[in-house]
Amino acid sequence: VTLVPGSSEVILRHVLTLCQEGAECCENLTGWSVTMMEEGGLAVLPQTRRSSVNVTPNRLVALWPGTSMADPRILWGQDHILVQQANMRPVRLGISCEEGWAAYFNMGDLFVLRFQGQDHLELAEYADKGCCLEVASGEKYTELITLTPKLSLKEGETLSFQESWTLYGDIPCPPMDEQKITEALRGIL
Repeated sequence: VTLVPGSSEVILRHVLTLCQEGAECCENLTGWSVTMMEEGGLAVLPQTRRSSVNVTPNRLVALWPGTSMADPRILWGQDHILVQQANMRPVRLGISCEEGWAAYFNMGDLFVLRFQGQDHLELAEYADKGCCLEVASGEKYTELITLTPKLSLKEGETLSFQESWTLYGDIPCPPMDEQKITEALRGIL
């Protein structure tokens, strides 16, 4: 953990070293990090903005069992997917995310999580149906989850990845309206 001087940013470096003695190789390993957020907030996931010259898809969405695309807590916007925490049954969804960030508004503060987004030119394979960013929300929590591409490690090899957390104060949570969210994030991202 590194505190960035003069700011509210924290850098987290996650490290996984394969120490299984005698293991030739562990395949399809994925590094992941779960950031637990307090109840009552609004999660913001960016939609891919890169346009496709032809008619090929430019993003993926994965839904976990029990998650409905008609759930009123989820807004499927043009630029963002919004997930409002509420005391209801759990929901979980994941996306391919080239932008490399997620945000969470709560109690007058804005939390921004930055990470290595997916490179659309790189053919890396990700777990969870191709997702590198997920949000899970239940009765008392919201989780922001980042994942690395799958890889293989041999004994003694290391997987490491980095996240950045920044907290901004005095930023009230906008209503579940994509235009208002865009305005609140302007100048921050």
